[in-house]
Amino acid sequence: MKILHVSDLHANLRWFDWLRREAAKFDLVCITGDLVGRPRDPNLGQQIAEVCARLTGLAAPLAVCSGNHDHVEYPIGPCDWLRRLQGPGVWTDGARFAHLKKIFFCVPWGEPLSAAAPEEIWLCHLPPARSVTGIARLERVDFGDLELADLLHSGPGPALALSGHVHDPWLWHNRIGRTLVLNTGHAPTAPWPTHHVIDLVRRTVVRHRAGMPDERLVLHSIGGHETGRGAAKTGDSKNNSSRC
Repeated sequence: MKILHVSDLHANLRWFDWLRREAAKFDLVCITGDLVGRPRDPNLGQQIAEVCARLTGLAAPLAVCSGNHDHVEYPIGPCDWLRRLQGPGVWTDGARFAHLKKIFFCVPWGEPLSAAAPEEIWLCHLPPARSVTGIARLERVDFGDLELADLLHSGPGPALALSGHVHDPWLWHNRIGRTLVLNTGHAPTAPWPTHHVIDLVRRTVVRHRAGMPDERLVLHSIGGHETGRGAAKTGDSKNNSSRC
């Protein structure tokens, strides 16, 4: 299975157009939150309509979880607008589904977490707290999720956690317990979004950033250890934070 993982597109329509062109190359497209701008943007309704239009009829199955920017009272609930996308081959908040012999879970923003099966793949906007994927490089502030961190450190985490939220993480991947955490990061002026290509057959993850060399991670197994340039060990920061 070949997965395209993007995050924090923030209503950048050029990036959504890029996603439409690229989707057919993949078995699954995963978007881990912050599809739109800010909840108080005066044109939020238009943003939502344009994002939904570009994700409708995508040439690959689509899985989406909500982020803090999507958590809006529009029209009647925090992320009800994501339901517009639901249909055959499309999964959104709260969906636990099987696809090509893998189990995925779309974690809704702000909802309590429960134990994962060992081979599950989670879409969760926030990376874990106390980890290099959740610490902003410049601010040196931990913006990660304490609840997710506790879950991963206690053992019952998924095999793979796809995340975003922290735009310039200290490192883009690390392992906590049995879970490999990936954070795409975010480059707002790039012509296309920073993204991961995850090949579960070849057991590789490649991070693509505009204007930068590709970074490659070799997975010995989904539940094992990784090697690659800049490979990270489990991160334990002294910083702590709640959801932001």
